[in-house]
Amino acid sequence: MRYDMPRDWRVILFPAWLIVLYSLPLLAVWWLLAQLDGNLAALVAGSMLLGYLSYEVVHACEHLPAEHPLSRLPWIRQMRRLHTLHHRRDLMHSRNFGIVHPLMDWLYGTLHWEPEANHEQNCQQHRLRLSRSADEVLSYAAAPANWPQWHPSSLRIYGREGALAAGEVFAEDIHAGGRAGHLGWDVLDYQPGRRWQASARGDHGLALLLTYECVAVEGGCEFIRTLQYGFDNALMRLVNSLLLSRRIERESQASMQALQAVLEGSATA
Repeated sequence: MRYDMPRDWRVILFPAWLIVLYSLPLLAVWWLLAQLDGNLAALVAGSMLLGYLSYEVVHACEHLPAEHPLSRLPWIRQMRRLHTLHHRRDLMHSRNFGIVHPLMDWLYGTLHWEPEANHEQNCQQHRLRLSRSADEVLSYAAAPANWPQWHPSSLRIYGREGALAAGEVFAEDIHAGGRAGHLGWDVLDYQPGRRWQASARGDHGLALLLTYECVAVEGGCEFIRTLQYGFDNALMRLVNSLLLSRRIERESQASMQALQAVLEGSATA
C-alpha cells in the first residue's frame, strides 16, 4: 500500500495536465448555468473541482506510510482500511471502489469491511544477501511446503507444493517461542521475483502478516523477510513482551541462516 519511491506517485495521482482537461468542459457548464443564476453556477463548478481535488488528496493519504500523522486521522484511517482491502488481489476487481467515502459502494453492494488485524504490535525484519537470482529465491521461499527445511518453527505444512499465488490457502503446525500451535494462512500477494505476502490466524488471538521481498543486486539478490504479529489477548501480549518476542527474534535469525545454507549449499552442489 505505501509508496516506495517517487515514481509511485505517477500511479497514485492523476497526471497534472488532467486537471486542465477536466476544467475546460466545467468552464462551459459554469458559463451556461451563469446565464440562469451566478450562485448556482459557482456552486456546481466549485463542487466539481472540490470533488476532484478531494479524491486526489484522500487517495494520496491512503498510500502514505501507516505511521504518518495524516494516516491516523479518524476518517482517513477508515478509508485507508477500505482501500487496503480493495488492493487485495481477490477483492480489487469487485469491492471498495470509493476513495473519499463509501456511500456508492454501500448503495451498489460493493462495500466490504474486515476488522484490521492487530499484527503491527511487533515487527521484525531481516535481510540476507544471496548469490541466487531473485526469481529462484522467491519461488523457493514462497513455497510453504519448503518451510520445514529451513525455518525452525515450521513443523508441517498442509497445502500443495510450489509457490502459492494470491487467493490460495494452506495450514501449518508450528512450534514458535517455545509454544506449539496451528496457523491458517491466506496468501495475499505473489509477484514472481519481487514480493510474496500472506496473513495468518492462530491460537490465543494471534495474527500474523508475513512478507518476503527480493531486490536484485550485483551477483544475486537481497532477500528481505518482514514478520508483523500481535495478540488480541491481553495476557498473551504481556507474555510476548516478557518472553516470546526475544525467542521469535532468535528463531527468525536462525531461519535466515538456514535459508542461506540451503540455497547457497544447493548452488554449489
